[in-house]
Amino acid sequence: MFNNIDDFKKRYPNSIIVNYDIENVHGDGLSYRTSSKRIEMFRKDNGKYLEYPNIQLYSTLESTDYKIFIIKDNRIYELGKSDKPNHFKKIRELEDVDVNIFDNIFYSSKKTHKKSANRKDEPIYVIE
Repeated sequence: MFNNIDDFKKRYPNSIIVNYDIENVHGDGLSYRTSSKRIEMFRKDNGKYLEYPNIQLYSTLESTDYKIFIIKDNRIYELGKSDKPNHFKKIRELEDVDVNIFDNIFYSSKKTHKKSANRKDEPIYVIE
């Protein structure tokens, strides 16, 4: 069981955690990159932040050791490639991760390291 963020980062050093649950708290979704420790706001499309099941292209997951995880309904899932173009799919729920270990990152009052996503011309993917 992962009980702290450091254990998670050791296991998944190149990962992106996309938090859909935080949208109701901050008005926009946030993502966290374990490699750079950077928090980013979701990309906007037509003036609105992306909402589940839409996701910006953080990684194609091809020839890379990056992993993409989403937090949705207080659960964390790993995403994988889908056979459909511009789609990801949930490949497993991480039951050994306490989703609350990310609270200090996403719910912290210090948001000075938060920035807008800079990917504006990439396709928007859909999570199956």
